[in-house]
Amino acid sequence: MDNKIILDISHDNEFFNRSSEMEEFYQHAISSIKHPYGIYLVGGKWIGKTELLKRVYHKLFCGQNNVVPIYYEFKADYTIEDFADDYLRGFIKQYFAFLTKNPSIVTENISLNKLEHLLADTELAGLSRLLVLHREARKHGDRMAIFKNAIGAPYHTIAYYNTPIFLMLDDFDITENTCLADGKNGIIKEYLKTLLSGAISFLITGYTTRLFQREIHPNSIKIMKLSGLNEEFSVEFMEALSKKYNIICDKEVLAVAARQVGGNPAYIQSIMAAARNQGRNLETLKDLMDVYIEELADGSIGFSLHSILLIKRLNALRLLHICIGSQNGISEEEMIEQMPLGNEEIRETISGLCRLSLLETSGGLIKWAGDKVTEDYICCLYETEVKGKSRDEAKISIVRKRLKEGFYIQGVKIKEKIKEDMLELLKRFNGQAVSKILFRNQDFLYKYSGKICEKGSDIKEDDKIFLPQIIGCFDNAKHERKDKDISIVVAYGFNNSRYDDENEVIWVAGVKELPSAVHAGDVESFIRQLNIIARDIKAAPVIRWMIGREGFTGEALKRLGAEGMYTTDATQLRILKNLIEDSNNTDKPRDIRGLASLKEFEIILPVSAKAELVAAKAVEEIGRNVGLDDDTITQIKTALVEACINAFEHSRVKNGKVYCKFIVGDDRLSLHIQNEGKDFDVTLQHETDDLVKHRGSAKRGRGILLMKQLMDEVRFEKMKGGTKLIMVKYIKKIVEGKNE
Repeated sequence: MDNKIILDISHDNEFFNRSSEMEEFYQHAISSIKHPYGIYLVGGKWIGKTELLKRVYHKLFCGQNNVVPIYYEFKADYTIEDFADDYLRGFIKQYFAFLTKNPSIVTENISLNKLEHLLADTELAGLSRLLVLHREARKHGDRMAIFKNAIGAPYHTIAYYNTPIFLMLDDFDITENTCLADGKNGIIKEYLKTLLSGAISFLITGYTTRLFQREIHPNSIKIMKLSGLNEEFSVEFMEALSKKYNIICDKEVLAVAARQVGGNPAYIQSIMAAARNQGRNLETLKDLMDVYIEELADGSIGFSLHSILLIKRLNALRLLHICIGSQNGISEEEMIEQMPLGNEEIRETISGLCRLSLLETSGGLIKWAGDKVTEDYICCLYETEVKGKSRDEAKISIVRKRLKEGFYIQGVKIKEKIKEDMLELLKRFNGQAVSKILFRNQDFLYKYSGKICEKGSDIKEDDKIFLPQIIGCFDNAKHERKDKDISIVVAYGFNNSRYDDENEVIWVAGVKELPSAVHAGDVESFIRQLNIIARDIKAAPVIRWMIGREGFTGEALKRLGAEGMYTTDATQLRILKNLIEDSNNTDKPRDIRGLASLKEFEIILPVSAKAELVAAKAVEEIGRNVGLDDDTITQIKTALVEACINAFEHSRVKNGKVYCKFIVGDDRLSLHIQNEGKDFDVTLQHETDDLVKHRGSAKRGRGILLMKQLMDEVRFEKMKGGTKLIMVKYIKKIVEGKNE
């Protein structure tokens, strides 16, 4: 048999990470003789569903002789007559081609009349009856008969010839909009009755599980979700395309692009092709943003989204924009309050946007259901169509927004949860004396950063403040609804370990998580929230403290200084944490200058096989650079690999990440490993050498014991939605061939 490609598919080099799905569908098809049932493959637009089905079809056509594969892709705006003609012709051609081992028939443009003549001279003449019934139904204008004859063709054929059929229906959602009569519902309900009869195995695709929420019978269908390529495969895909197109790329920038497009193969191909066409390399985030926004607004991505969404009404854009801005969804009542429309018109608009898979309704809430790229497209359209901005203004608006948010950056800098660190750190405040300079950002920068900045006050490292003893602290989320950029942490405590009114104190910390400096607007936002919190605080004095991941602008520092507030950036926060952790370790005093000069290395690992080896290689290079001996490096690598595997096993987030930070000081190397997902239950058992026991995992307990034997310090910090493991190795450097 001719082994040529029957349906149009992409080159093998452009098809990544779908082998397991292909094999599952293939095995499902060839075993369907005994157990006919269906699979519903749900996934976003252009995520690769069609490509996957076509490849399964080709493998079935060329690789076995028992089951007839039938593929059909639904088309929008087809009448029942158009659909029946197209479906019936495609079914008979594919059936005829498979049994006669002539794949060229599948791609030939053969009319129904010609098919009838071809069948007359073969053993498949029985199929002619389907064409006769179709012709008669069309002659009498019986749309129901036309429809039922078409969709029943596979079932009648199985009964007549007793040859199993595997039916693959692509873009099945479209049946919602193909109607038997004007003003009536789509054919989906009628079609589902036939599909779920249990007489045939099938694989269908769509955008939402909503199609089957009321129609599924037990054991009749298996729902599977097809996500985008994971980050590792996405980057590999882009690197392959960059070589093909002679584009110079930075791997971290490609990782950012992969996360932004959700691993969507079509988006990836479009962005890389656009970079080639624009003659652009992808070496910086700015390069990526320039290519991305042009492709979104005026390139193939924008054209494709425009062609399938066709949002013509401004009210639909307004409604979408409201839902995009609502993180947790919005109720219909709230929507009615915000939209100057009648209830029925709002419900009709919502229903139409749900059919486009842009919105979904769940638990009484209306939620945005599109991907990040579609979100940017809708926002760009909103800026031009509703707000009346020019296309250039709209594009700049999207670029500004994404760059300020770090373009969803999680790989260029570790997204440490500073607010959670703050909560943990405040709980450790217990009357320690610490340098005042850690609460004066401008003074700290002037003395230790090495940057040219405005001279601060005459504060010295020896100038101390005494921390209170904190008795409790909490995340004050209720005051953050309008000012989402600034999070609030409130801590109650006492000075001088005296529990009376005179020594009671309250610390209120404002935290900016975003990767941009605290500016004057953030300060005003913090002050507004402080004023609200102050209403609940009676007589206790309040210490106001602002923490910015990326520091502060000059204007913000002046405003904060005038208000007498403490100011701390991420580096100061790390030093403060180190000093408090070491406050009981009198053998190893640490000065601020030494801590400020620490070198930090960061890496993010996907939860995938052998990813821990990447971290091990990185820490080996770091160890050699700082002069560690081979034995010490081996010990650190072994402990790190065990820690990463531990973090992978306890991650409960699909496509989650494990964040690794390596901090090198003069006397130690600290490894911070943090996962995402389920809160981690750690119980220290001192009777058994502090063996850390995990629920249901004795093996990992032994792994942690190994880490404790290899490293000088091992401790866990329980985080919200994950766990951080900190391991420390005190450094013994090589000096003239001998260890110090």
